[in-house]
Amino acid sequence: MTGVTNTALWPASYDNPADLADVEAVPLDARASPASTYAVLRRAAELWPEQPALTVLPRAAQWREGSTRTFAQLRDEVHRLAHQFRTQGAGKGRAVGLLSPHTADLPAAVGRRLPYQQAKSVRVDDDGTWHDLPPGEVGDLALRGPTVFAGYVTGQGSAGPVLDDLGAVRDGWLATGDLARVDADGFIHLTGRAKDLIIRGGHNIDPAVIEDALLQHPQVSGASAAGRPDRHAGEVPVAYVTLAPGASVSPAELIAHCHQLIHEPAAVPKDITIVETLPLTDVVKPTKIPLRLRALQDVVLAELATAEVPADVGEVDCVLADDGLTVRVPYAADPSARAGIAAVLDRYAFHWEFTPAGAPTA
Repeated sequence: MTGVTNTALWPASYDNPADLADVEAVPLDARASPASTYAVLRRAAELWPEQPALTVLPRAAQWREGSTRTFAQLRDEVHRLAHQFRTQGAGKGRAVGLLSPHTADLPAAVGRRLPYQQAKSVRVDDDGTWHDLPPGEVGDLALRGPTVFAGYVTGQGSAGPVLDDLGAVRDGWLATGDLARVDADGFIHLTGRAKDLIIRGGHNIDPAVIEDALLQHPQVSGASAAGRPDRHAGEVPVAYVTLAPGASVSPAELIAHCHQLIHEPAAVPKDITIVETLPLTDVVKPTKIPLRLRALQDVVLAELATAEVPADVGEVDCVLADDGLTVRVPYAADPSARAGIAAVLDRYAFHWEFTPAGAPTA
């Protein structure tokens, strides 16, 4: 932006009241921030009530925010208190993203494409074939245009530099890894990450559908849904929630609440676990990886108990790598015990193996 004052803060800046005081003294025109910043600002206001971070916000003429839908309610609360006009946008390291200055009537949209860019949602088959989807249908978001990163230079050929796009670019289209729908007016609505999609049998379940339903319960303060391995359906949806102070709602009541709001029965979570906090990355963004690993570990421990080879939590190592889930279980010296473990774990799609400790060496 030109002609305006901009500022950007690292998450650590919100842990320092002196930094907040410096920001408050600057007449801001715009601030760029991911949606997770709202949670940090609220935390700062609780830590230092004599210098609330929210007093900074009314000075901003615009607030460009990220697209994490889990924070939608917190975002609306901040904007209600700050009485400020906002724009929304999305960006990726491999392409300048989307920005619209007129989304007041479309709070869930991240904007339209930038000039000279194209955007669409596609369905990707198991064999990698792309199919363009009609307006309004959720699929993998793809972008094409002059801002798309062509790839890393890995060498020089007769025609010039040799580029490696890591398999993310096809005919100039970048597969962003985001789930989104493009409406008839060209506005893009992000719904989640493709890698977070829960595949239950023939049903593709967007975790945001579950999270949005849970966040409508007055006693729920946070929600995150993930897939739990299932020997029949491949995966089933489960959810983890944090509760508001003084809340007394039970997991069974929350599942009943989901039944009322989620129209697709397959998307209703099989189990809901109440936790103290939901996992965040170092830059205060929500992450589902620890929840997926926790759900996987719970399944493995239950199956080992069924095989009468119980193990402690610390003995089962669950890893999520690029090639999928891997589980390492304690080596059993008894051949019948090893056979029992194999019988119960081989029914799942994840890869598993015995830990080297205790296993015979060649």
